[in-house]
Amino acid sequence: MRLHSPSMSELHAFATAARLGSFTRAAEELCVTQGAISRAIARLEAHFGQPLLQRNAHRLGLTDAGRQLLDAVAEPLAAIEHASAALRAGDRRHHLALSVVPTLASVWLVPRLRDFHRRHPEIRLDFVPYQRDEDLSGPSPDAAILAGEAGKWPGLQADYVIGREMVPVCTRTARAPAATPAAGSLPPSCWTSPCSTTPRRRRTGKTGCRRPAYPTLRPGYPQRSTRSRS
Repeated sequence: MRLHSPSMSELHAFATAARLGSFTRAAEELCVTQGAISRAIARLEAHFGQPLLQRNAHRLGLTDAGRQLLDAVAEPLAAIEHASAALRAGDRRHHLALSVVPTLASVWLVPRLRDFHRRHPEIRLDFVPYQRDEDLSGPSPDAAILAGEAGKWPGLQADYVIGREMVPVCTRTARAPAATPAAGSLPPSCWTSPCSTTPRRRRTGKTGCRRPAYPTLRPGYPQRSTRSRS
């Protein structure tokens, strides 16, 4: 059977422009350009073979054919939009959009996803682009793993994930006099003496020396907090 109805996007453009009386305002509401609205209505008028809108310097008006079309499609379009929004909202009850520092995601989070999906098969996890200054004020993401402390984001729930662990780094020789492996028991010389000076061959063929590596306390990762809307 041949279909005589136009596309949904063209009908939405027409109905919105007719309701607001402006291509510009219709474009802003539908998040498209003014040219896209104009072209959609031009295709619609070509489809029906007659003008649907009367254009003037102040406001768009409807022709008789345009009024007939708007009366017929306005309520069905609204019903379809309402049903679509309800279905999408129902699907999002088990959908989590997450923003993560890329390096942390690849090194720490991704290897743990299999276990997460095994324990929570009903949750669909999607990743959204990471933003350093994410404030969770928009519709997405639902949560984020960012560097900082809990008090940095008032009004949001923040939980510690990873990054506070401190690891002493030094050579076995420097640590040998220590009685216990605790960081506080390391001998004073361990904090002031270079661990090693490893010679290396430069491209010029001359022998160079690496900068002395002093023992230090290094966190495994920067402190990161996960945040979600309260």
